[in-house]
Amino acid sequence: ELSVQSCDGPLQSQLVYDLSVGANLISYPSTGHVDVSMAIPDEVEDSFVAVITENGASLNTEEHGWIGSVNNFVGGYGYWVIVDEDLSFSYEFDEVVGRSKLQGLEIESLPMDDQFKVPQSSQQAFYFIDDVELHDGMIEHGDWLLTYKNESITGIREWKGKIVDVPAMGHVHGEKNTHACLQAGDVPEFKLLKQSGEMIDLHGDIPAWEFNGAFIVGTLFETIDKAKPLPEKFGLEEAYPNPFNPVTTIGFKLPMDSKVTIQVFDINGRLIETLSNNMMQAGYHSVMWNAEDHSSGLYIVKMLVGDDVDTQKLLLVK
Repeated sequence: ELSVQSCDGPLQSQLVYDLSVGANLISYPSTGHVDVSMAIPDEVEDSFVAVITENGASLNTEEHGWIGSVNNFVGGYGYWVIVDEDLSFSYEFDEVVGRSKLQGLEIESLPMDDQFKVPQSSQQAFYFIDDVELHDGMIEHGDWLLTYKNESITGIREWKGKIVDVPAMGHVHGEKNTHACLQAGDVPEFKLLKQSGEMIDLHGDIPAWEFNGAFIVGTLFETIDKAKPLPEKFGLEEAYPNPFNPVTTIGFKLPMDSKVTIQVFDINGRLIETLSNNMMQAGYHSVMWNAEDHSSGLYIVKMLVGDDVDTQKLLLVK
């Protein structure tokens, strides 16, 4: 657990933390609260991948900076910090001494029904969702995103109109309350709870769970008609929109559980981006391609499933 300790002493500005590649458990040795970006020295901030605490996480992104629910370090709390290289650092205190306003930590009004109570676990992962596409309507402020393993809820987060970090609790050996939670290699299920009480199944390109995982999922999509028969063959469906600018959704179908690779090539056959390279269940799926950083022109999307190959042309028009 990430315990809370009293922190009544002077600022420990000379305390040096030696971090190794991966996840490191550290504390914030000060009173008050400080913005995550302000507390981490500029010269090493790019090496910080994520900050994870007991029921929240933030991810350091090139486009948006720090995103997620952990916007502040709080005195006396412990944090898992994930870095992509070995480094040593000390917190920046000079600019933030006297800063006491706690920003970005909001108490959520959880649904009161017992079925939405989440077992608390010391092993967690977080999935960052920036949008949900529904066939009829849209996700709204005050809706809830939930993670499940089979019929057991493993995490819940309120949608506040921006990127959210949805927790997914993991199983800890010997802890009875986590026996139904996720284990390494499991892929969580996602659902959307509307304010009306409607529960909507979602799907997307969802990475397998791992302890201290911080995953960018991007967009989730409504799953329609579970009774729909499985497709008879592998293949791509028509991308929509196409032509597009700069985002298109690429649908595909699987008659059986399969390892699926979806790649985009330019007209000269150069690999531009790999959109998926995961095991997926039989059925209908989709991935999104954001071509914001690419120039107008013709591209080829290729789907590979074992020896089966299917291709489709995409036209980017800016």
